[in-house]
Amino acid sequence: MPCVLGLLVSAFYNIVDQIFIGNSSLGYLGNAATGIICIANACAWCVGDGAAAFLSICAGREDHESTHKCIWTGLTSMFLISVILMVICLLLQKLLMLVFGASEQTLNMALDYFQIIVLCFPCYLLINVMISV
Repeated sequence: MPCVLGLLVSAFYNIVDQIFIGNSSLGYLGNAATGIICIANACAWCVGDGAAAFLSICAGREDHESTHKCIWTGLTSMFLISVILMVICLLLQKLLMLVFGASEQTLNMALDYFQIIVLCFPCYLLINVMISV
């Protein structure tokens, strides 16, 4: 139940975030830049919820050693995934912004905003994993 509630709160946050950004001066441009967060969140929730499920199994077996390994593995794998995603996004940033809806007129502003978001991936995604755990 806590895992499901955590996912619902995160999804609600993303919806509200998109509404506020869409209604700001950034408009659809801001939504294009934050669209990549939804993809990154999917990775974080996959790792975090998988770790949470395994932690529940370990708690039922009272296997404390596996619990520590599970948390370490989840955090380490999410850190590596987030760094890989960050590098890919930085290398393909112009293409991604065009795919997510930025126009040639708004591309520079979208890239500035996108770079800030992408550089925060490791911390942001580790937080999402820890929420699940």
